Amino acid sequence: MSFARIKPASIRARLTVLYLGLMAFTLTVFCTVLYQVFVRNHQQEFDFALYNHAVDVAQSINVDYYGDFSFTPNALLAKEKVFPFSLGKSFVQVLSLDGRFLGGNRLPLYTEDWQTAFRKGVSYRTLNSSDLQELRRTGPGEKYRQITYLVRNGANPISLLQIAVPTEMLERESKYLLLFFFIGIPTTLVLAGVAGLYLANLALEPIREIVQKAKKLNPSNLSERLPEPDTEDEVKRLTVTLNELLGRIERAFQSHENFIADASHQLKTPLAIVRGELDVFRSKERGPEEVRAFIDSAGQELLHMSRLLDDLLLLTKIDAGAGSFTVRDVRLDEVLLEATARFEVLAQKKNISIRFNLEDRTEGDSKDDFVVQGDSDLLQSMFRNLVDNAIKYSPEGTHVEVRVINEADRVVTLIKDQGEAIPPELAERIFRRHERGNLLMSGASGAGLGLTIAKRIAELHNGNISILQDNSPGKSFQVEMKKN
Repeated sequence: MSFARIKPASIRARLTVLYLGLMAFTLTVFCTVLYQVFVRNHQQEFDFALYNHAVDVAQSINVDYYGDFSFTPNALLAKEKVFPFSLGKSFVQVLSLDGRFLGGNRLPLYTEDWQTAFRKGVSYRTLNSSDLQELRRTGPGEKYRQITYLVRNGANPISLLQIAVPTEMLERESKYLLLFFFIGIPTTLVLAGVAGLYLANLALEPIREIVQKAKKLNPSNLSERLPEPDTEDEVKRLTVTLNELLGRIERAFQSHENFIADASHQLKTPLAIVRGELDVFRSKERGPEEVRAFIDSAGQELLHMSRLLDDLLLLTKIDAGAGSFTVRDVRLDEVLLEATARFEVLAQKKNISIRFNLEDRTEGDSKDDFVVQGDSDLLQSMFRNLVDNAIKYSPEGTHVEVRVINEADRVVTLIKDQGEAIPPELAERIFRRHERGNLLMSGASGAGLGLTIAKRIAELHNGNISILQDNSPGKSFQVEMKKN
């Protein structure tokens, strides 16, 4: 089987394996260090007890005036003391300073032990049963700890004392500790694995709920959101991020649906007109004047469809959200001057004058006169729609007033026309798609998207558009844009 076909384990399994691996490594290192410290400390305690025993035995050695050597063997038992070794299996050898055997059992004397004893007064060595071949009481595989001790009479060395004792008790304690480790570590890892799997399930439960909820999402319920846990952790940040993504997807999907609905609604009529005129035109032979009239009519419808398509694309871009435009410092007075300049020719055709006024209410204290944060192209489109709307619904021979007011924390724009007033109950409806309220009675052409686009651009810039009406003729559109 190819390794490339092996599916990776779940996050839960990988977390558990990683947890067990780290724990196994930690326990192994800890137990190894603990075992080494245990053996070293017990070895030191064992040697210290052996040294005390050697001191006691050395006190039983006697040398008379003539240099004859003697010692009391019964003193070796020291029954009143407790040692970590069996005195009944111990061996003792007494040597002269030049290494001659003086009494006791035959024990090996190594040159380095002899030199160390003379230099430091004592030396230690671990012996195997093979090192004690002459002693029949040693069993196979037994180990002995041998001390070579320099016996002194006052400050004068008189002999060498060697004692070998079995290390059975020391080895048994070490084996018990190793057995405990060999049983305890796997048992601990098994219990830790079960606990780790449970904790992994508990930690990943919110993610499982997110997955189950996400599987149920479809175009019909994109407004729903994933459940956010109460904890402040990575899972909550992931959920918040996914919910923000779902919000953007919902806006994009809604924008797509709105575009399809708007296109099918708005393009149907001009296409039907062009198709009907084309059918009539092909019904019989036409003269040059009729051809020219048909071309002019078709051109106007195509121009209308082109502008309509531009409005639909712009509205789709706005519906997509803040990620589709660039924010920077924009001077609204300059934007409005450019927007009104585009409609001078249209206003002159209706004999309408455009009055432009700037008003600064900050008394020169503001360093950012008429400056707001926004997308220059979108703001241009918003004000063009409002100015175009004002000219469209103003009677011939009247005027349109554009007033820009600079305040400390905002910039207010008033665009006033001389057209019909809007009933209060229709004040909000005119900002909806394809609605112009009772203004349809004026006979003005349009798709009903201009005010909708203006409203959406203002909201996208955290601004607001409202309709102001007083006793004077006409109505005013007020646009409030906050600074910074």
